Amino acid sequence: MKEWVVRTKFQAATILVRTLLCALTLCLTLLEPLLVYFYAHATVYWVDALDIGVQSVSWLVHLGYLGTLKHRLGRGTRGVAPVILSWLTVFVVSINSTRTYWYRIDGPTPVIENITRWSSLTQLILQILYLITLFPKGHAGTSQYQTLSREPNERTPLIETSYSDYSRFHEAADPYNLGIAEDGVNFLSYMTFHWVNGLMEKGSLGLLKTQDDLHDLPLQLRTDVIAHKVTLAPLSSRPRP
Repeated sequence: MKEWVVRTKFQAATILVRTLLCALTLCLTLLEPLLVYFYAHATVYWVDALDIGVQSVSWLVHLGYLGTLKHRLGRGTRGVAPVILSWLTVFVVSINSTRTYWYRIDGPTPVIENITRWSSLTQLILQILYLITLFPKGHAGTSQYQTLSREPNERTPLIETSYSDYSRFHEAADPYNLGIAEDGVNFLSYMTFHWVNGLMEKGSLGLLKTQDDLHDLPLQLRTDVIAHKVTLAPLSSRPRP
């Protein structure tokens, strides 16, 4: 079993685009024989139906593979090498099919010829876009759970527990993730960078000194203050000698 990984936003978007392209390819595979049968009023032979069935099952399996790739199968977004090699064969076949259909002049009927031409061209475009999503390799964190601690030494008291020693969930293993500072931000705000205005105003006033300063929290709710109170609570509740 591969280790659990947490993707960055860019990696998650890359896998999502690849999943959408795979789903569109599956829909196109099922749509072509329907157009041939209902629009061109032609016969779909059992060999063609078998070929369509095999392709559909293959793309369904690939969709499951992409779903697993979201959090497993390595830190990169490309996936495992055997799957990439098998997809390359599909890409080569798409190129050859598009060339064959566009240069063929003896099709059964003009309607079927146009359907196969545009279907093969659309298939090739989808595979080219899929190829583009394979370019960024990327890396991700190995786990969503991260332990932060300091090494004790001979001068460290036995009953001392520093509030800097803790375990936490880090934000998607992304060093550029700002947590709830980005909550409620829509796509237009991302495109225009309007969402950073509040942080820039706090930074210009010199109020961004720690990670907690990214969030509009009162002093009593800061994580370091709460952790310090939790640490002191057992010590203050002990009966005095």
